[in-house]
Amino acid sequence: MTVFMILCRVFRRERFALTESSQPSRKLESTMAIVPWKQVGEDVTLAGKFGKKLIVKQFLNPKSGKIQDYVQFAQRDWSVCLAITSDGQVLVVSEFKQGRNAVDDELPAGTAEFGESPEEVMRRELRDETGYVPELMVYLGFGWISTRSSPTRFHCFLATGCKKVGPAKLDENEDIETRLVSLEQWLEMVMNGSISEPSAVTTTIRALSHLGLKIAR
Repeated sequence: MTVFMILCRVFRRERFALTESSQPSRKLESTMAIVPWKQVGEDVTLAGKFGKKLIVKQFLNPKSGKIQDYVQFAQRDWSVCLAITSDGQVLVVSEFKQGRNAVDDELPAGTAEFGESPEEVMRRELRDETGYVPELMVYLGFGWISTRSSPTRFHCFLATGCKKVGPAKLDENEDIETRLVSLEQWLEMVMNGSISEPSAVTTTIRALSHLGLKIAR
């Protein structure tokens, strides 16, 4: 038995009406009076290259009254999408990732260039990495790469009705292979740990309700 039970595979346009501004804000009510820490002083850059920086931020601990240093990694936000073709296949990109020193299966994604909106980033990267363009793209909110150690966010999208319009347009340092897998196979890969990239997992989970899917219990 698969991890997921497909309850509905009907893609209705009205199911994709969620936008950034219409997303409900659902936070657990805190039972503690937690006082937000206040940042003091300016960021200090320890190192920076290729749009990435290692910075130090200082925060005032309201409980102890002491100022504490926090080292953070910062880069421009990026966008990631669960891209599904018109016949229900998921676009999976494989690329060597230096951080884990291995070839990784992930979702199409890319970093923002200056002045781009998250959706503009995603449409450009999807076309460049895979050669596909979507019929419909839905914003699923954002996540933080590390809530303590980075101010960088990733923006999640669901792209449906994707069609091949031409070859991929890869940069000199990109070596990407794109392949199609069934939606059920992709969900299995996410749930069994084959997909380990956090933004890909988050995007997939957030897309489930828009696809009429529920986790089997």
